[in-house]
Amino acid sequence: MIKKILDVISLASVAVFLGVGLWLAIWGESPRAPGHWSVESKILVWDGGVFVFGFSWLIVRYANAARERFPLVFGRRGLLFYFVLGLSGVILVQRLFPVLSKLTGR
Repeated sequence: MIKKILDVISLASVAVFLGVGLWLAIWGESPRAPGHWSVESKILVWDGGVFVFGFSWLIVRYANAARERFPLVFGRRGLLFYFVLGLSGVILVQRLFPVLSKLTGR
């Protein structure tokens, strides 16, 4: 029973964090007084710790079940591994490109 309660709290924190992040990405911050945080920023800060715990809890709790059920995706060298590897390579090249352009003088 405790594990199910933690699952629900973790999933809710992940949903709130992603929902507010999506809201900020689409519509931006709400109006705020100078020197104060917007409501969205306050929600993200308050939910940040719960989100980190919740995300970690869900990964640890369901990693073995996901690997057994979907070995092609979550296996030892599944598709998710190659997706993360490719994405990190793209991010690395993207961050190196400005450095390379400064070195070549373009």
